[in-house]
Amino acid sequence: AQKAAIEKAKAAKIPIVFVEYESGTKENYGSTFAELTSAASGYRNVRIIKKTTQSVFDKKNKHLGQFKQFLKSDNIGKLLIMGANGGYCI
Repeated sequence: AQKAAIEKAKAAKIPIVFVEYESGTKENYGSTFAELTSAASGYRNVRIIKKTTQSVFDKKNKHLGQFKQFLKSDNIGKLLIMGANGGYCI
C-alpha cells in the first residue's frame, strides 16, 4: 500500500517525505525500507526529515522547525501519513 501511495504521489506531483530518526538518538531504527526509497528513486520532490523524538510533531524534536518550514514553503496543508509502526514512524 505504501509503494502504491508513492506511485500515486509521483503521478500527481505531490511531495514525498520520509521521516527518520537522527542517527545517535536513543531510538535509532535505521533508514526507511529500501523498497520504499527505491519506489521514490528519481523523483525530484522527495525529502528526508530527521527527528529526535517519537513524533516528528513533538515540540522537543529538534528538527520540528525544519519540518514546519518544509510544509510552509511547499504550501502543504494536508498530509497522508503512513508507517510500519504508528508509535515510532510518525
